[in-house]
Amino acid sequence: MLPAGEQRNEIVKVLAEIPTTGGNSTQSAATEKTQTAAAPSSAQISGQITIDAKLKGSIDPNAALFIIARPAGAGGPPLAVKKIDKPVFPLTYSLSQENVMMQGTPFTGKINLTVRLDKDGNPVTRTPGDMTGDYKKNPVDVGAKKVDVVIDQVMR
Repeated sequence: MLPAGEQRNEIVKVLAEIPTTGGNSTQSAATEKTQTAAAPSSAQISGQITIDAKLKGSIDPNAALFIIARPAGAGGPPLAVKKIDKPVFPLTYSLSQENVMMQGTPFTGKINLTVRLDKDGNPVTRTPGDMTGDYKKNPVDVGAKKVDVVIDQVMR
């Protein structure tokens, strides 16, 4: 029932400032649910991916690019991944909630961002000749812009 865009964010902000009275937890829960649903569009990481000049001649034109976000300080599976077939560099990208691997997991917090140019397009295999790069200032907060990554390593 709320309008989209900035008007929705304004309404949610006003609703959050209204004090709850008489322990009406239903109103509080509804307000909290609305705030979660109205997550700002800033809940993404964006930037540009480039190839180090010394590696440009080694790019496989059929490779797939994987942009991988892992929670900082945590092991395990990636939080979010985006696959781009046959990328053209420089490539502008963004990662957001829609790229999260496990439904219901929020795209928030500090993230370690890496990219891999994968020759066989299979995210599970790592083969000689695949190329990688890390964001040099990892970890980065979700919401950051200009998170630029240079692919500068070749797997052996």
